[in-house]
Amino acid sequence: MDITICYDAPHELEWFRSLDERLENVHSQKILSRGQNSPDVINELILYDRPDIILLRDNKPILVIEKTEEVPSGHNVGQRIGRLAR
Repeated sequence: MDITICYDAPHELEWFRSLDERLENVHSQKILSRGQNSPDVINELILYDRPDIILLRDNKPILVIEKTEEVPSGHNVGQRIGRLAR
């Protein structure tokens, strides 16, 4: 079983790894611009926008995380629709 953590920003990778000690040494890779990622499923998932974390098992997505930390002012929901739909 091959596990990969794909991340948008280093602090998001650090946060995700801190959730469970088993994630400490899991392979990770930065999410690149559209069309530059391997496996191609990452390019499909970021077609509209990039999530914070994509967890792959054997090159298949099993978890996609969008972490929101802003105050609930109402504008965040619209920004997340594309990520949820994809």
